[in-house]
Amino acid sequence: MSIYIRVTLLLATLLFINGCGTTPAPAPKPQQVTYNGFIVHLPSGDTVHKEDLLDKLVDSQVIYLGEKHDNPYQHQSQLEIVERLIKRGKRPAIGFEFFSQEQTGWLMNYTLGYKSLMVPVMEKRVEGYLRKKLGWQGRNDWKFYAPLIELARKHKLPVFGADLPKGTKVRLTRTGLAKMSSLEKSLIFSTGFSDDKYRLAMHKRLSQSHCGTARGDFLERLYQTWLARNDAMAKSIVEMRKEMDDEPIVVLLGLAHVQNNMGVYDRVAHLDPTIRQVNLGFREMLPEEHSHDDEETKPEHPDHNYLWFTPPTPGQKGGDPCAQFRKVHKK
Repeated sequence: MSIYIRVTLLLATLLFINGCGTTPAPAPKPQQVTYNGFIVHLPSGDTVHKEDLLDKLVDSQVIYLGEKHDNPYQHQSQLEIVERLIKRGKRPAIGFEFFSQEQTGWLMNYTLGYKSLMVPVMEKRVEGYLRKKLGWQGRNDWKFYAPLIELARKHKLPVFGADLPKGTKVRLTRTGLAKMSSLEKSLIFSTGFSDDKYRLAMHKRLSQSHCGTARGDFLERLYQTWLARNDAMAKSIVEMRKEMDDEPIVVLLGLAHVQNNMGVYDRVAHLDPTIRQVNLGFREMLPEEHSHDDEETKPEHPDHNYLWFTPPTPGQKGGDPCAQFRKVHKK
């Protein structure tokens, strides 16, 4: 039985025992278990309490928090993790996939610079200035990442962007590495790490995420861009580690970038095998018909070191995400 099925069955059993079934068993002091706090260690399938998880995280040098970008429950849990690390005496650096490497200066200046002596209304303008420099004006998802940035500012923690610049990503996707200029190529870092199993798995995932429209050269360009982004993030992490002594680096990035302990995870290990990494993935617990797990192409690695289950994104609809796309293109 696969770990995914075992974890789901284990979760369903615990939820039923703790009062989520139609006829819950009586108990003098019922303890409700919700899947927003349900954490599983992989590949054993054992449940883990938050404090026990923190015991593991606090001794790690790089902590990946693999997210679904628009899920507020996952962002709240990420904030809680960083807060708990700080309470345990740690001073983590925080890296973001959503910001690029060249934006690091703006982030560092905001969190490590001298706090303004101006009144609060002027302080708000300082935040607005940061958003403008990051290109995040008017973006509703700022609310997901701003609390962590403000927490870093409060405690004067380093914050860095890990990804490639947007323009570089666009060029890679549209032209491919071979047709880029020498100057553009010089800005792209390669770890030199290669894995045929990962290539096959990612080709299938990228094709599925584009509803089957990504084929041939376009699919390969998507994969080149994906690898270049993983390499860039790995480089950012390894470079930041040089400044951190034994303090941890917490990295917020999309779940797929570290799935199966691959992607960014194994590239960091390739660059510096001595770095102690832990991979915590946040997974939405959806009804079965909403699940898109594909076990046929998954390499023989656990999905993550730990999975933290959360409710789905509010307002999220189930069903086939490509159904509307196919409907439109049949016309």
